[in-house]
Amino acid sequence: MASQNASRSPVGIDVRHRNTCERPREDGKCCGAGFQAHVFDKTTGKRIRKTFSTKTAAKLWRQDALSALRTGELTADRGPTVREAVNQWLEEARNGHVRNRSGDPYKPSAIRGYEQNLRRRVLPSLGSLRLREVKPKDLQALVDRLDREGLSASTIDTTITPLKAIYRRARNRGLVSHNPTQGLEKPAVRCKPRRFASPAEAEALLAVLHGAQRALWATAFYAGLR
Repeated sequence: MASQNASRSPVGIDVRHRNTCERPREDGKCCGAGFQAHVFDKTTGKRIRKTFSTKTAAKLWRQDALSALRTGELTADRGPTVREAVNQWLEEARNGHVRNRSGDPYKPSAIRGYEQNLRRRVLPSLGSLRLREVKPKDLQALVDRLDREGLSASTIDTTITPLKAIYRRARNRGLVSHNPTQGLEKPAVRCKPRRFASPAEAEALLAVLHGAQRALWATAFYAGLR
């Protein structure tokens, strides 16, 4: 274990000596010490730290971290978990505060379908991860697993579609710096060809009906209603 007694370096790197170290040295060669690099996130007022076995690795990480802080790709705010983000999105979708890409409220039936797929197929494996921590490979692994389990292409698409909306909304509000749902390889959703009854078939079907049912279905057939 590294000792809590560590000297602060002016370049943002601390030498973390072991508890058994009797003669601490700044290069860490006295006890095989680690090197903890740190950067300060002004937006949250918190420090981000990471420990490495070599000073060179610590310096490289710190350089990248400072650059990522400036571009907004790194923050001390870990943000919501996938489960928290899903629950909030579903609640706001029900209230009409979240709309689809056409700007229209989601239909209740669509929300129910999304919720069922998210809770059954996404949250068990990804729910505890932070929204910003999910990588494209995590979602690709989910798609591949659902495909191996024999789920239809439309079911897989319905599972990923709400995640796309959640990440699109999160990115627009600065909660994540990337959208891992982009570029996923999914089975193609093929629409089954529709079959229409011929006039002769429609007449034969109507012939076995009586009264109001016959009038209703005749209207549906000949008016082209679905």
